[in-house]
Amino acid sequence: EDPPAYSTYFMSCFHSHSCAPNVGWHYSGDNFVLRARQDIQAGEELCITYLPEEGLYESTVERRADLQTTKGFECGCDRCASAWDTSRGFRCDCGGVRFLASETSVTSDEKQCSPCNNAACTKAPDRAALQKIMEEEEKLVKMFRKFENNTTDVQTTKAKEVLGNSEKNFPQHWVTERMWNWMQNGCTRHRKYADAITFADRRAGFMEKAYTGLNGAAAWCIEEWASLTVRECGVEPNNMGNKQSFEKVKSGDAMILYDRALHILINMFGTEHEFYVDVKSKVDQLKEAAKKVGVTL
Repeated sequence: EDPPAYSTYFMSCFHSHSCAPNVGWHYSGDNFVLRARQDIQAGEELCITYLPEEGLYESTVERRADLQTTKGFECGCDRCASAWDTSRGFRCDCGGVRFLASETSVTSDEKQCSPCNNAACTKAPDRAALQKIMEEEEKLVKMFRKFENNTTDVQTTKAKEVLGNSEKNFPQHWVTERMWNWMQNGCTRHRKYADAITFADRRAGFMEKAYTGLNGAAAWCIEEWASLTVRECGVEPNNMGNKQSFEKVKSGDAMILYDRALHILINMFGTEHEFYVDVKSKVDQLKEAAKKVGVTL
């Protein structure tokens, strides 16, 4: 934040951090609520995340740097200690995808990557090739950090400049996902909903592969995807459209996408939290408007 702000949360400070948290927390009035984000075995430590939801999709190197800067420790959770970083996928020469090692960086002595997802590929990149890949990655990360708090128009312009190479060289990478997000926001602003839907789809695909746990950022991405699909059918918040528009909504994927988003939110936050209530209210209003013109969603 700028200017910096700090706060202390009494109950949550008793929980350790993990980049694959098994619980999440929030307050309901004066009550501290702790909810499971996955199945938990008896005797297993309950861990929350100290990072924002979207931060869980960043690379191990970036997550650790964030935690070191803001919390004063280097994360050693199972996810950070895993061999390959599923948020740092790069294009193999064969056309498949490989992942950089979790601790590999431009300045590290060892340069390692995962096997290719193309089973027929037999030639791994050498040290020099990996160094070049990581130098390109570093440029992308620095560009993102420079403009991450800028205006939508500026971000869209920068995304257009780098997205071609980013998609080509880093198809399963957290910075590429952020570029898709910038493009989605720009397209939405200019009412280019079909293009925005494409970028939302790609973002959701990255998230599903990068981190399999429940995540609020994934829910909000899918909810945005659903809302864009509704708008592409001709139903806007200030212009609810006609029967034909709602028939398009019914035959499309919007309601399935809303259900996916709500499934994540209800499991993470329950039925009374504003994150769930806001999306559920939007869906209910959409159904009510459709009902008025004779369409059941």
